Amino acid sequence: MRTELWGLRNKETGELVLEYWASSQKHKALFSSYDKAEKACKWKHNIQLEPFKIDTVPVVRCKDCKYWDCGDCYRLELSRPDDYCSYGERREEE
Repeated sequence: MRTELWGLRNKETGELVLEYWASSQKHKALFSSYDKAEKACKWKHNIQLEPFKIDTVPVVRCKDCKYWDCGDCYRLELSRPDDYCSYGERREEE
């Protein structure tokens, strides 16, 4: 499970950057480590960019939630296995 997520922003304005240039192609500006984000900033087209850590929270899918039982949720009227909500709590393994 991924525990860190890094993005890129403009050093001067702080504006979020969604894509960056590398090898004459655009790439999505999301990284699994600081090192990878920092490496993207070293390309000549990206020197105005800097990496930053994105605050994330774990998501519990309905199928893994302690409130979900074979398609029925005790918190929501309707839910599918891959749905999630703010009430989600991971079911403990038996």
